[in-house]
Amino acid sequence: MKTLLPEAGALERATTYRDKKIKPLFTQVKNKIAAMAAQVKELAEEVEKWKHKYQKTKQAYNQIQRELDTVREEKEQLFDKKQQLQDVSDRYDWVVRVLGENAVDDAVQQDIQEQKALEEKRQMEQMPTGSIHERLDWGADGTSEPSRSGGQRAGGNLGKADGGETGCDRTTENAGSDEMGWIDE
Repeated sequence: MKTLLPEAGALERATTYRDKKIKPLFTQVKNKIAAMAAQVKELAEEVEKWKHKYQKTKQAYNQIQRELDTVREEKEQLFDKKQQLQDVSDRYDWVVRVLGENAVDDAVQQDIQEQKALEEKRQMEQMPTGSIHERLDWGADGTSEPSRSGGQRAGGNLGKADGGETGCDRTTENAGSDEMGWIDE
């Protein structure tokens, strides 16, 4: 086995040996250990930086993966919706080919008018049956107001000055009655 300590010279005193050979050796070893400890500390900090960077990258990857999954799900839903709409379009084209464009347009317009009439009837049924003030409050509420179409506006039918009908039969027989049930009795 090889010894690491320097050999003592002949007739060398212990204090001289310690001061001239051992202390410089220990100082040199201590400095090398301190330098290595500093390098270990720097490397540990570098490792922590890389760990932190890896965690951030992993979180970003996971977020992108979640977004990708969401986009894929939305894509599938949109594809299904597109397929349904394509089927409806194909059926419509088929019906137009069989019945003719005019017959289909007439049927669609008739259905639209029927739907409007049903909606107006449904809204009229929802109207309160109490006093005129309750009805006006109900009518002023923007969510429950019956839809007005054509020549109607907030004040009622168009007057003759506007080219519309007044809705009055010009007799006094029906002056106290209200066909729509809008006037309290």
